[in-house]
This record gives sequence, C-alpha cells and structure tokens, in this order.
Amino acid sequence: MDFADTHIGINKSLYVAGNIAPNGGAGFGHTWNGNEDTGLFWGATNELTLKTGGVERVRVDSSGRMGIGTANPGSKLTVKTGAESRGFEHTDGTVSMGSYIGGSSGGGWMGTVSNHPFSLYVNNGGPRLTVATNGYVGIGTIAPGDELDVVGDGKISNNFWVGANLFVPGVKMGVSSTRGRLEVSAGGPVFNQAGHRFENGTDPNRYDHTIGTFNT
Repeated sequence: MDFADTHIGINKSLYVAGNIAPNGGAGFGHTWNGNEDTGLFWGATNELTLKTGGVERVRVDSSGRMGIGTANPGSKLTVKTGAESRGFEHTDGTVSMGSYIGGSSGGGWMGTVSNHPFSLYVNNGGPRLTVATNGYVGIGTIAPGDELDVVGDGKISNNFWVGANLFVPGVKMGVSSTRGRLEVSAGGPVFNQAGHRFENGTDPNRYDHTIGTFNT
C-alpha cells in the first residue's frame, strides 16, 4: 500500500507488535495533528531529536549524550547558546542561579540570577566561600563585612603587598609617605624602607632589628 502524501486518522488505540518505519527511515517522526513540525523525530542512525516549529531543539546521540542547541554534544549534557547568553538556570521559584557566556569581559560566568548571594561548598557540607550581593567575598563566613572577609587562619607562601594601611586588632601598621617606612605603632618600632631595618620609633638612630633586602 502506498500512503504517500496522505494522512491516516485513527480515533481509537493502535497496537503494533513490530516496528513502524518509513521507507529508508529518514523521515520518521511522532507529531500531533495540525502541528506536524513539532514532536519527536529520527535524527540520524541511533539518534533522536526534539523539534518545535520545525527547528531542532534537543538531540540525544548514539552515545547517550544530550545536546541542547547543538547537534554535536561533546559531553553528557552540552548547552550551546549565542554570545552573551545564559545557559542553564536552576530555581525554586525565588532563588535562581545559572551560567552565562560572554559579557563585557568575555569568558564563562556562574552565579545567581536573582538578588541573592552565591556560595561554593564541598563534601556535601556548608558554604566555604560566599560572594554577597554587594560583591563582598567571605571565606568561612556567609556574611562578609568587607571586600574580603576571612574567618579562620591564612597562609601566604610568597610576597604580600599592602597598598594602604594594614590593621591588626590593637595595632595599626601603615606606610609613611614622608618617612619612607612601615610604622607599626605610635612611638613603637618602625621599619625604615631605605635602610631595610626596624628602628625605635622615638629614636631613629637606634636599630632594634635588621632584615634582608626590601623590594618595592
């Protein structure tokens, strides 16, 4: 029987014990009456596609990889968008987070779409690093009070540069623009940048400590 260019209407259940395939298999699809360009289609050998409006939106290849916006997924799930576009979004209806490609500085972005902080966690535990909505970064805290707020110990294995004052509880350390040295406290020991040494704050000629070369 040749049913080319015709439609067959069935208003009751249809049971098929074998396979249904067109001649050659290339055009098989499951669509709905009056909306033939939307549905499940044969994409290639061992591949399925979903189309809406005649445009392929999703493809599952022969390896089980799924592509959204691409017919050539490179991993278990590949989402392809245009430049400066969002990819996936995860939301509970109030808080939303997602991915973004492009932007004014380029590269890949990850964060919240809604006005909520963004945190990273490990080992199925609590937040380890949090970026607040004002841009403050907290390590060990979800409520950072400054540009960088670290709750806990820190370690620096190389140089550490301070462009302004360095504050320690009970002690103020600051670079003196007129005297060219690091002042630890008023009247206390100070660092002479030119002489690469600590001096007594009340007597510059008295050297308490001398250290190695100081590079600026």
